Amino acid sequence: MAVWRSHPYKVPKNGDPWNNCHDLVKPYDNEIYNARRDEVDKLLIFAGLLSAAVAAFTVESYKWCQLDSGGIFA
Repeated sequence: MAVWRSHPYKVPKNGDPWNNCHDLVKPYDNEIYNARRDEVDKLLIFAGLLSAAVAAFTVESYKWCQLDSGGIFA
């Protein structure tokens, strides 16, 4: 038969336990949120600049891909 011992940590009896847990985790959660938000902002800026560079290169290189119809069968 198992012998039950009391919990080694005192559980606060004041307030809602979920609110107490939320108050303890909120600073860590905000720190992680802010770090991820900054990272996503930087990635979006990089993606925008990269797509602009690729679009500019594509527009300019498209001119090189046009066939000269008069030169092929002349």
